[in-house]
Amino acid sequence: MSISQDFQGFALPDSNLHNILGPLPPSTTVLILGHPGAGKSTFAANIVFENVLRFGVKGVYISLAEDKEKFYSY
Repeated sequence: MSISQDFQGFALPDSNLHNILGPLPPSTTVLILGHPGAGKSTFAANIVFENVLRFGVKGVYISLAEDKEKFYSY
């Protein structure tokens, strides 16, 4: 699977946030911090999911706090 020529970085799922911060550069590590229940896992999963679908890039979501059953229940 090849990456689209239009791909310049990972788009953020919120267009306002994306307009302020711009795309996340490829090959970077991103740490998302916040209080429990703030939506960090959902936000991170949306970044990966949308960019895999939109640009055909490879992405990985890693959680050290949730098992897959709990994650999929959201």
